[in-house]
Amino acid sequence: MDLLIELAAAKALRKKIPGKTAKEFIKRLEAIADDPFSGHRNVETIKGVKNGFRLRIGDWRAVYHVDVESQKIVVTDVKSRGDIYKRF
Repeated sequence: MDLLIELAAAKALRKKIPGKTAKEFIKRLEAIADDPFSGHRNVETIKGVKNGFRLRIGDWRAVYHVDVESQKIVVTDVKSRGDIYKRF
């Protein structure tokens, strides 16, 4: 599957998140894109969001959804754990 990172998530990965953690997010998201529905570490579904998931690395969370029809994984946001769930 293709991995798409929306603008807000890309900005967070470049500017807000420490470099080592940002690189780990990219590495893990690329691994998830290779096989999105296998059991990945620190990935959980988001209740109430169809094919919505979150990836946890330390105190940071990445929210993404899997679009099966277009074969894409779309990362919508990357924020700290206290801020990421405010929109759900």
